[in-house]
Amino acid sequence: MALAIFAAALVALMSVTLASLRISRKSSTLTAGASQADCILQREVSKVLADRPPGSKTQFFSQDFASPNNPWKQGTAQVGPTVYNYRMHTTTVQTGMAGNRMKRAFMVVTWWSKDGVRSDHGKMEARSSLLVNENERP
Repeated sequence: MALAIFAAALVALMSVTLASLRISRKSSTLTAGASQADCILQREVSKVLADRPPGSKTQFFSQDFASPNNPWKQGTAQVGPTVYNYRMHTTTVQTGMAGNRMKRAFMVVTWWSKDGVRSDHGKMEARSSLLVNENERP
């Protein structure tokens, strides 16, 4: 009887430990994804403010790209074995005279593990946003 209780307690302890490790791994994976979202968003906004390619700043501030089917930018970025898919959208926050407009730029980054299946996690997603004034310097 005592041996059965000990075995059950040991199995329960192992289950809790494994669950804790999975949660910890998912948390670190989400942190890495959020970091990628911030990094890609900053890079793309810097390109817009520097007007690279020429005309992109005018286009960025003259219309919204809020629809999931019509992002401002989309692409992939690979870090190690992980491939991040990103979509950058924009919405107008403040309109005014040209040269003094403000946009909210937001980035959605999704990823899977290298083999396309992340055990117990599924498709991962991180988001980041930034207010961008047309007068900002890159």
